[in-house]
Amino acid sequence: MKRLRDAPSSSSALEQTKVLLNDTIKSLTSLEAEGGHSDQHVEIQRTKKPREVDFLYRIHRWLTGGKGKIQTNDNEGQGKGCSIGNHDDRFKRLEKQVEELKQQIGKFDHRLVLNNCEKTLLPFPETELVGEEFKENIEKIMGWLKNSQIFKIGVHGMGGVGKTALLKQVYNELLQDTSTSQPYWATVSHCDSVYKLQGSIAKCFGLDFTDEDDVMKRASILHSTLAKRGNIVLILDDMWQPLFPDEVGIPLGENGCKIILTTRSLEVCRRMGCKDFVIKVEILAEDEAEALFMDNLEDYDELTTEVEEVVQEVLWKCYRLPLAIVTMARRMRGVVEINEWESVLNELHSFKQMDMNDEVYTRLQNSYDSLKDENVKKCFLSSIVHLLNEQQAFVGRNWLVGHWIDEGLLDEIESSEQRLRKARTIINKLVDSCLLEDCDDGDSSWHKLIEAMALCMIQKTRCGIMLKSNVGIAEVPKDELWSEDLVTVSLTGNLIKKIPSDMSPKCPKLTVLNLDNNPLMEVPESFFMHMTALTVLNLSHTDIEILPDSVSKLKSLRALKLVYCKKLAHAPSLATLTKLKVLDLWGASNVEGHMGLENLKLLEKLYFTWMSDWTHLNRLMESWPFSCLHTYRYSYHKGFPNLVTSGEMDEEYDKAMEIISVDLRSEKLVFPRDIEDLVLRQCVLTSLGDALPPGSTIKLKRLELVGCKGMEYIVSSITQVHFIFPEALLIKSMHELRGIIKLEDREIPQPAAAFSRLSYMSIQYCPNFKNFLLLSVQQVLVWFSYLETLELDSCEELEDLTLVSIVEDASPGEIGSLVVPNLRVLILWYLPKLGGTLCKGLLYTTLRELTIVACNEVKEVFRLDPSRHSQSLVPNLQELRVQNCQNLEMIFSSSTNSGNPILVFPNLKLLTLTDLPKLGSMYRGVLLCTCIKQINMSRCPKYQRVEKLSRPVICDRSPSTLACLPRYDANKDWWEPLRDFPEDIHRLSDLADKFRRSQQYEGPNPSALNTHQISTESELAFALASVGVGQNFTEDLSNVGHPETGQNAVSYTFEWMATDFRMPEDENANQTLRNPIVTPSAQFLCDGQWQAYDPPHNEGSSSGYVWGGWH
Repeated sequence: MKRLRDAPSSSSALEQTKVLLNDTIKSLTSLEAEGGHSDQHVEIQRTKKPREVDFLYRIHRWLTGGKGKIQTNDNEGQGKGCSIGNHDDRFKRLEKQVEELKQQIGKFDHRLVLNNCEKTLLPFPETELVGEEFKENIEKIMGWLKNSQIFKIGVHGMGGVGKTALLKQVYNELLQDTSTSQPYWATVSHCDSVYKLQGSIAKCFGLDFTDEDDVMKRASILHSTLAKRGNIVLILDDMWQPLFPDEVGIPLGENGCKIILTTRSLEVCRRMGCKDFVIKVEILAEDEAEALFMDNLEDYDELTTEVEEVVQEVLWKCYRLPLAIVTMARRMRGVVEINEWESVLNELHSFKQMDMNDEVYTRLQNSYDSLKDENVKKCFLSSIVHLLNEQQAFVGRNWLVGHWIDEGLLDEIESSEQRLRKARTIINKLVDSCLLEDCDDGDSSWHKLIEAMALCMIQKTRCGIMLKSNVGIAEVPKDELWSEDLVTVSLTGNLIKKIPSDMSPKCPKLTVLNLDNNPLMEVPESFFMHMTALTVLNLSHTDIEILPDSVSKLKSLRALKLVYCKKLAHAPSLATLTKLKVLDLWGASNVEGHMGLENLKLLEKLYFTWMSDWTHLNRLMESWPFSCLHTYRYSYHKGFPNLVTSGEMDEEYDKAMEIISVDLRSEKLVFPRDIEDLVLRQCVLTSLGDALPPGSTIKLKRLELVGCKGMEYIVSSITQVHFIFPEALLIKSMHELRGIIKLEDREIPQPAAAFSRLSYMSIQYCPNFKNFLLLSVQQVLVWFSYLETLELDSCEELEDLTLVSIVEDASPGEIGSLVVPNLRVLILWYLPKLGGTLCKGLLYTTLRELTIVACNEVKEVFRLDPSRHSQSLVPNLQELRVQNCQNLEMIFSSSTNSGNPILVFPNLKLLTLTDLPKLGSMYRGVLLCTCIKQINMSRCPKYQRVEKLSRPVICDRSPSTLACLPRYDANKDWWEPLRDFPEDIHRLSDLADKFRRSQQYEGPNPSALNTHQISTESELAFALASVGVGQNFTEDLSNVGHPETGQNAVSYTFEWMATDFRMPEDENANQTLRNPIVTPSAQFLCDGQWQAYDPPHNEGSSSGYVWGGWH
C-alpha cells in the first residue's frame, strides 16, 4: 500500500489520494467493528493490553469526530468539509494521523478480542458455616432473591461476625444454579464517594474508566452495561457510607438487576432503602463457638486435661465472635504446652495479644474511626470509662445520658429536652455502628471485644485518658503520669486511702476526675490547684470527713458527686460554683454548714438526705425554687444517723421525695407542688389526709406506702375522697390496712374525679386487706374506671374479686360490686381464701393479661353464660398464666352442660398452665385461639389434650367435653367458627361420635347416688337428657307410664346407680383409661312403687349410654 505523503498534487493525484483515504477508512471501520465498539463506547473493556484498548479508542474518536469524512465529489473540493484542495497543512495533518493508525493495524493480527468477564466468575473457596442462624439467613436471602419485587437486601452486624462469609456462600450458590441470577462481587471498603464506588463496580465488568472522570457519564456507562447484562445480583461488600444506586448507575429492577450489601451500620441499610429486607448477623451461640474453635484448632484431642481448661478460658475471651475465634484457634494450632496457653491467656487479659490486636481489635476500631462526628466519639469513650467504673454488663440509657450531660458533651444545646433528643440520636448512631448493643428492656450494653478494642486504643493512643479503674492500686499514680494533655482520669474502685499532701498535678485540660469507691480519707488542699478546667468531680463512696476549701475555687465545675460519703461532716460554701448543674449529696446526711445553695442559679439536679429538724426542711421547701430544677430527689428521716435510704424511688420520675419513720399526724411537712413521686416508709398516719392536704399533690404521678402504721383505709371519710389519686398506687406490708376507701355517709360522691388518673394499683403483703370499698349504700359503682393494671399479692383475707362490702347497718338491697371497665392486666399471687369461680359478675372485655399463681381455693377461672358471652368471653386476652393452683378443675366453665359454643380468642398469644393437679378440662367444648404462638403445659396429670389438632384449636379428651361436641352433619352451624380447619372439625366430630356410639360413660365412685325429684313426665325426660342420655332416648320416654295401667305417673323419683364397672380400651390411643367405665341402671317411682327401667340400646353396642356429666 502506497504511502500518502507520496501522493501527487495534481488533480489525478488527488483522485488517487481520495481512493486511498476511503480504503483506509474502511479498514479502520472494520477494525473498530472487530473491537466491538458502539456509538456510546460502553462495551470497551480492559484487557491485558491497555495500549491496544487505547488504539481502539483513537480509531473510534477519529472516525466519529469528523476527520474521517472525505469528500469524493469534485465540485465539493472547493467547499466545506475536509477537502484536500489548497488546504495543504490540513492534508498533511490528516495524512500523518492516518499513517500512524495504518502502521498499528498489523500489530493486532486481527485477533483482538474484548475481555469476557464472565469467564472470570469463579466460586470462592468453600468455608463451612457454623450455626443454624447462618443457614436460616442464607435461605432467607435466597428466598428474597426469587421475589421479583425485592431489589435491595441489607446484611449488617459488628465487625468479624461473619457477614462476608455469609454472602460468599450466597455467591457460590448463585454461581452453581444457572437458572438464577448471575452474581458479581465488589469489595467497596474504601468507597466513600460515588466516584470511587463506580470504579470498583466497573472492575467487576471489565470497564476502564481511566479516561473518564465525569461521574454522570460514568453512571450512564454503568447503567447501560448492567442493564444489558440482565438478571444480575451485585454484591457490595463492606459498605461504610450510603451511596444511592441511581447516582452510581445501578439499574435496579431493570432486567432483574438487584444488589446485596454488607455493612456494620444499620443506617446504611436504611438510607439505601433496604426497608424490611435486612438481616442482622449475630454472634454465635456457645456450643457453636466451641465447635468453630475446635474445627480451626484441629488437634484438640492431643491436649491434656489441664490444657483443655485453659483452652476453654481462651475460647471464652473470644466472646463468641467468629473472627476472634478463628484468629486465636489458628494462632494456637500445634501448641500443647500449658505454659504457652497460659501466657496467651495473660496477654488476652492485658490486651497485649498481638494476633488479637492486629486481626481483631484493629478491624473493630474501623467502626470507631468511621464515626464522622467527633462528639459521638467522645461520648463513646466516656461510656466505656463509666462502664468499666461500674463493672456492670448492662446500663440504662438515662444513666449514659446523665454522664454525657454532666461532662458537658451536649452543651451546644440549651434546652434539656433537645439535649435528651440529641443524646438518643447519639445512642442510635452507636447502636447502628455496632459499637453499642440495644437490650429489650431499654438498657444498653457493649460486646466485650468492643470494650477490649476501646481499652487497647486508649493504651496505644492515650486519647487523653488515664484509665486505672478496679485494678487494685493502693496509691495515686505519680506526678509524672499526670500529663498536661489528660482530659479524663478514672481511679474508681481501688484501695487508695491517702493522697500525698504536696501533690498538685498540672493538668490544665483535665475535665473529669473519678476517685469514687476508694477508702479515701483525706484530699489535700493543693490537689485541685492546677485543675482549672475540671467539670466533674466524683468522690462518692469514700471516707472523707472534710471537703477541701479549694473545691470552691473550681469555677468550671458542673457536677459535684458526694454520694454516701457518710463520714463527711464539713463542706465549704458552694456559692462560687456558679456553673454547677449537678449536686449529689444522697446519703451524706451528716454534712453541716451553710452550702450557699440559693446562689446556684444554674443548678438542674439536686439530690440530698435531710436529718435536721423538719421546720428547717419546710423553710428550705418554701424558699428554694424547686420549680427551676429539672430533677430533685431528697430523703427525710429522723433519729437514724446511720440509716441507709432505700433509694427505691422510681427512676422514671425526675422529682421525688422519700419520708422515713416520721409521725405525720403531728409533723406537717411542706411538699413541692410539682412533686411526681412520693414514698412514705414506716410512717405513722391514719389516712392520706394527715400527710397530703387537698391540692398539694396535683402533679403527683406515683405514691408508694410501705410499712406505715395506724392506717386501716387510704381514704376514711367523704371529705378525703376528694384527694386526687396519682397514676400509680403501690401499697406494701401494711398489716393494719383493710381496704382502700371506707364511706359510711349516706350519700356517695361522684368518684370519677378522685380516680381520674389512677391506672396502676399494686397491693402486696397486706394480710388483713379484704375490700376495695366499704360503703353504706348498696349499688354497683364504677370507681376505678381508668384502672388498667391491678396486682394483688399475699392478701390472705381476700375472698373474692367483688371487692365491695356493705356496712352492717345498711338497708337491704342488691349486693354491691366493683366494675373495672378498662382493666388490661390482672395479676393474682398467693390469695389463699380466694375461691370458687374467680371471675364472676365482672366484665373482662378489655383484659389483655391474666396471671394467677398459688390461689389454691380457686376451682374455675371464668364462668361462661352463653346468653351473654356468645363466642367471645375475653376477646382481647393476649396472655393467660395459671400456675400452682391445687384445686383448680376448669379454666372456662359454663352455666349449661350442653350446647356450649366454641370459645374464640382472637388475640391470645401465650397460654401457660403448670402445676395444676386437679385440672381435668379447660372447657367443655372447643377453644379457638387464632393468634396463639406458645402453649406451655406441665405437671397437669389429669389433663389430656386431643392430639394432632392445628395449633389454634384446643380441645381435651375428657368424657364431659366429648359428650358436648355435636355431630357435624347434625349441627354444622355450631362448627362454623372452625371453617378454616376442616380436618380438625372432622377429627373432633369423629372422636365424639365414637365416644357417643360406645354408650359408655366415665362415672364416679360406684357408691355415688344422684337423685332428681321430678313432678311431670316432661321434667323426667329433661332430667334424663340433662345427664347425657341424648335426644333419641328422650323420645322413648313419652310412653313411660304405670307398668300395669299404662297411665302416665304424676310424680317420679329418678335415680342412677352405678353397676357392672370395668376397664375399657381407648380406641384411638390403645391405652387403658384411668377411671372405670360403668353401666347404669334406672328406676323410677310410680304410685309409690319402684319400677325398673332399661334404656334402649343401639344394635351392636354394649349395655349403657353416653354419660355427659354427673349432677
